[in-house]
Amino acid sequence: MKVSTQIIIDAVLDTLYMVSISLFFGAILGFILGVVLVVTRKGHILENKLIFSIVNPIVNTLRSIPFIILLVAIIPFTRLLVGTAIGTTAAIVPLVLILVPITMKSAAKCDKQCELQNSANHQILERNWR
Repeated sequence: MKVSTQIIIDAVLDTLYMVSISLFFGAILGFILGVVLVVTRKGHILENKLIFSIVNPIVNTLRSIPFIILLVAIIPFTRLLVGTAIGTTAAIVPLVLILVPITMKSAAKCDKQCELQNSANHQILERNWR
């Protein structure tokens, strides 16, 4: 079987389409929900144990599900959103759902790292002022 240049170009364009759309929506949703996760954490601006105790386990569970299992498990949801479970557009739905919790945890880790850095800087400043 010969593979033509046009087939390769079409495949590359389909891949770029799936990755760019899913990255765009996954990053936006993940960042927004990541901020919600951070600000509802204990000791933060909008501390809310109920929201945090609901969102955090969902994120941890979604992060631990292998992609292929998620892909099959959400076929009905994918059909509901895009009308089909096969094709490049249908692949965007599970890609977004797998990216959102990863982005959320990244945002939460960045906040935690900033807290640690600010704490260390504060300690250094305190020592220098004495």
